[in-house]
Amino acid sequence: MVEPFSEEYNAHAAFKKIPLDALKKLPSPMNLFCVTPTRIDALFSDFKKDGYSVRQVLHQLA
Repeated sequence: MVEPFSEEYNAHAAFKKIPLDALKKLPSPMNLFCVTPTRIDALFSDFKKDGYSVRQVLHQLA
C-alpha cells in the first residue's frame, strides 16, 4: 500500500487528474496499492494465424 500523500501517491493522483485538495477533503484517504505482476497469461486466437500458440505466458525474471 502506498503511503497517502507521499510523492508516489501525489504523482498517481496527478496522472489520473485527481486534485489533491479533493483527496484531502475525503473523510478517510483513498487507498492506493502498488502491484507488480509475476506472471501474465494472454489468450488471443489471432496468434494461431501467425503460427504461435493461442496461449502466451510471460514470467517475470528475478
